[in-house]
Formats: sequence, C-alpha cells, structure tokens
Amino acid sequence: MVSTQTSIHQARERLQALLPTITRLREATGAASVSFGVIHNGQVVLQAADGWRDAVKKAPADVNTAYVIGSTMKAMMASCCGMLVHEGKMSWNDKLSDHLPFHTLSDPVIGHRATVHDALSHTTGLAQLDLSWYGASGKNLVDPRDLLHVVAHLPVAAEFRCEWSYCNYMYVIMARIIDKVGGCRDWPSFLTQRLLEPLEMRRSRLSRHDFTDDNVAEPHYVKDDGTPGALPRPDLSADTLMGPAGCLWSTVPDMLKWAQAVLTSIDIRHAAQGDAETAGVLKEMGTITAHQTQLAHYGLSENTYGYGWARLSMPSPMYGFMSTNGANERPILGQDSPRHLMLYHGGQVTGYLTTLCIFPETQSAIIVLSNSQALGDASDWTARAIMQELFQLRPALDLVGMAEAKAKESLGIYRRLADDYRNHSSPKRSTANLTDKFGLYRNKGLKLYLEIRPTSRKDQAGEFLLNGMQTQRHYLEHFGESTFGFLLASREEQESRCMVDYVIYEQFLLTFKRDKDGRFNSLEWVMQSGLEAITFMRDR
Repeated sequence: MVSTQTSIHQARERLQALLPTITRLREATGAASVSFGVIHNGQVVLQAADGWRDAVKKAPADVNTAYVIGSTMKAMMASCCGMLVHEGKMSWNDKLSDHLPFHTLSDPVIGHRATVHDALSHTTGLAQLDLSWYGASGKNLVDPRDLLHVVAHLPVAAEFRCEWSYCNYMYVIMARIIDKVGGCRDWPSFLTQRLLEPLEMRRSRLSRHDFTDDNVAEPHYVKDDGTPGALPRPDLSADTLMGPAGCLWSTVPDMLKWAQAVLTSIDIRHAAQGDAETAGVLKEMGTITAHQTQLAHYGLSENTYGYGWARLSMPSPMYGFMSTNGANERPILGQDSPRHLMLYHGGQVTGYLTTLCIFPETQSAIIVLSNSQALGDASDWTARAIMQELFQLRPALDLVGMAEAKAKESLGIYRRLADDYRNHSSPKRSTANLTDKFGLYRNKGLKLYLEIRPTSRKDQAGEFLLNGMQTQRHYLEHFGESTFGFLLASREEQESRCMVDYVIYEQFLLTFKRDKDGRFNSLEWVMQSGLEAITFMRDR
C-alpha cells in the first residue's frame, strides 16, 4: 500500500508534468490566463499560473494574481448563513418574510412560504432573468435599494419547490437578511470579519478598487483571430445590486485556504470526534453540503445541490453543467474509474470564469481562475485535466483535442444565432416605419425603461436606450410586421459588449402592441429563453 507522503509526492510529479498540457488548453480557448492550485491528501501539491493577467500590456499572471470568482462566492455566503444558524440567529426553515418585507406578485405562495432553505438551494422557482440587472458593457442596471421591489415582480420559471431553478437574486435576498441579523454593520463586514479574516484570505476583496497593487487580472474576450481583446471591467462590487452573488476577487492561495477549511469542516474523521463543527470557522457544513434538491431526475449517480454547492458522484454526465463548456455527457470524464463524491461550483462574470472542485474522500481540491470569456471555458478544461491526472482517470481523454473542437464550435455560435434571426425575419423589413412607436416604455416592476427614439444612422430605423444609459444604446431595424430587432453586427461586437447572455434570436426583438384604439401602447421583449416576453407600457 502506498503511503500518504509517497502518494503526495507522486501527485506533485504528475501535475508538474501536466503543465505543458494546461498551456495548450489555455491556448486552444484563447484565454489570456489561468491560475490554478491543487490540494491532495490535505496538502497543497500545486500552485501555478500560465498566461497574462493583462494581455494588452503583456503583464504575466502569477499565483497571487486576483480574479473575480463569480458564483463560487455563493458557498461562502451560504457559510455565513450557517454561522448565524449555528448561533441561533436564524434557521434554515425561517420564512424570508420573517426577516424582510418579501413578497412575490407572480405567485404569492412563493412570497408567503419561501424559506432560507429555498433561497439557498435555488428552489423558489423565481426566474434568473439576468438581463434585468446586467446590461451591455457589464453595467449594473438596477439600484440596490430597489431589490425587494424588483424581486416582487420577477416572473416564475418553475413551480415552487418542484425543481432546481437558478436565481442570483435569492443570494442577494440572503445578504439582506445577514445585514439584519448578523451583528455586523452589513453583509460585507460579516463576510470579511467572520470568514475572510479568520481564514487569512488576505488578498480577497469585494471590489477591484480595494487593491493597492496592480496584480489583478483584467477581463478579456477572444477576437475572431484567436487573440485576446480587452473588456470593460464588470460593474460588480459590494455596492452594486448583485455583489453578494459573485463580486469577490480572490487568488489561488486564498481559494486553497477556503477549500482546506471546507475539507476540514466536513472531514468525517474530525466529525466523529465532534470537533469539526466546534473548532473551525465554518459551521453547519454538514447541512450546507448535503443533498437539498435534485439537479437531474435520471441516472443512478448522485446529481444534487446543497446550499451553494453541487454534489456529483463522479464520473458524472452532469459535470461541467455550471461551465460554458456544458455538461460532461460524451465522452464522460473517468467513465471507467472508481466513484468519487465531488462538491462543485462554477463562476461566471463576463471576462472571468472559475471552477472549484472538492473531493472529501481524498481530502483533495482543485481551483482554477481565468480572465477570459473565451472559446470554451479554460478554467473547466484545466480542472478536467488536473482531475484526470490527479486521480489517474480512465480512459484518458484527449482534452486538448476536445478543447480545440469546442473552440471551433464556439466561434460558430454567433453565426447560428444570426442565421436564426435572419431566417425568421421578413424579406420586406427595410420599408417599415418606427416613427409612430417613438416614446418611453416602462416596466415599473423591474425598474426598467426603454426610450425608443430616432437615430442619426441612415441604415437604421431608430435606436433605444435602456434605463437612459449611453452604454445601453442599441440600434433598431425592422424585423417583421410590428417587430424591430437589434442583432449585433458581429461575434466580436457581441463579445466585446458583454452580451453573452443573449443566446436566442428572440432576445434581440422588440414587438410593439396596439391598444383597442389602434395606438401602439406597449412593447414585449423576451429577456430569458423559456420565459414569456416581458411587457413594457408606453409612458408617452
């Protein structure tokens, strides 16, 4: 039997030999950089970085480079809630309305019955509707003071408590509850004082502006020629609406400290001695990482979700479902290998992708940070490669070849979207007039308004501004009958304007509706695939 130290030494050697493959994976996606770290048998066995934190300035990344970690922050927010449950300041079964004036007009039952459990496990059924708060160029659209009003008017995407339905808004709701019961000034103070500082995560910050040095990864997209292009920094911090759902900046060493704390808190050897919950910073981790709701209703292996953590029995066809690469359906990573339980989450903020995997049975963890909205997810490919080598998964997959194929597929996404748009548009679209539709159209529930107005561009019928912001200007062309479209001119424009959440052609359409007198008095906009159009009423 191989000793633990021998196993650690062998893992280090295998992972060091993997570094050239990780470079090839990054290059296949066009990502500016990846920074990554690995724990195995409870010890750090690898920390490394590859590529540029700023590709324009050719500034190299290193392991201390800070990246936005996106939704991998949700597990930290859930752990903050766990501390408060442990202290008796809230319970998992508390109704949200016990702590906040929380209500929902689309389904009043959700407002009346939804609990902390429902919010953290994504089972309220409320729609994600990211276009309601995240605008072009990464700009925030909604004032944080309007949170409860907007949530009250969110549409329903799934039946209450019937299925997993991701909703960033619910983690912002939980941050407001932490504000009220946490005993600190606000949720950023609680997260900092109760989690980041005790775990000595010294280079983790809630805003880009909190760093005094320049070792910070800038966001990038990939141009058509495969080279990185600069993106605007996302308008995301503790001061913006969605800060609690993913604004944290962190580094490989800090994220390994977080992963180690999670591993320690759920280590069955410590739990048996009764000291995992009492001695550590993290509390209630047995509940937070447990099966709380089902992700998929097929197959024999576990595919479930806790609070800010997915639970997958690897090998799993579900792995990657939180990545832009998509689920691991064929070929399945490690299909012929022994099963491992994995806690998993991805993070995505335009220009940044993150993958975090934790394996409790072997006291292992993988963290990969990247700073590109690339041709495929470099963080996910890197995590797959590390996983395959660390656990010597079989059959060994040609991940570089798979990444190259995914990159080619990703280059064609815009073309397929544009083809759908044009195939559904009217051949007589150029003759339509937008003049009688100029005006202000408002959705008071979502705190959004569109100003439809003339444009100086001769090749367009008009333009609109979303919430009066110049960064949210879109040009309109006739699409068919009373529908006008604002499809972007190229893949590079869609990527560089941070509009990657527009995934179906209908999201680029505004359809104007008449009242009984024949006057155009409203418009409809499909803001999320699978949902009915959102209605905006004409103000003037």
